[in-house]
Amino acid sequence: MLNDYWELLAEMARLQGQLGEDLVAWAKAYESGGRAMQRSSRTLGEMAELGRRMEHYLESGPPAVVTQILRMLTSPFPGLGVGMGVPPPGVSAAAGPFAQLWEAWASGLTPRPEAATPDQQK
Repeated sequence: MLNDYWELLAEMARLQGQLGEDLVAWAKAYESGGRAMQRSSRTLGEMAELGRRMEHYLESGPPAVVTQILRMLTSPFPGLGVGMGVPPPGVSAAAGPFAQLWEAWASGLTPRPEAATPDQQK
């Protein structure tokens, strides 16, 4: 009977060892899950911040510097101090040499009534 007791105690030790290994495996799984949740929470926080910034951008538009740079890239002549024959709103037209050249060139684009040729007079 004492032999059965020692075998039972040995079996309990074996089972307790397996339970410890299982608990360690579960702890690792929970640790991995916890770390994933931490990273996910950081991602969600960054998404919320991005959403706030986008909402602010959509409500107020781009900063003045960005607007100025975009205007300069799409239409560089006003930024260079050269007019295109059309002054910006609120600015009086000071026809510089480039504006005069532009106007002269543009006036040449309009169709002119030409004198009737002898063939058309018949």
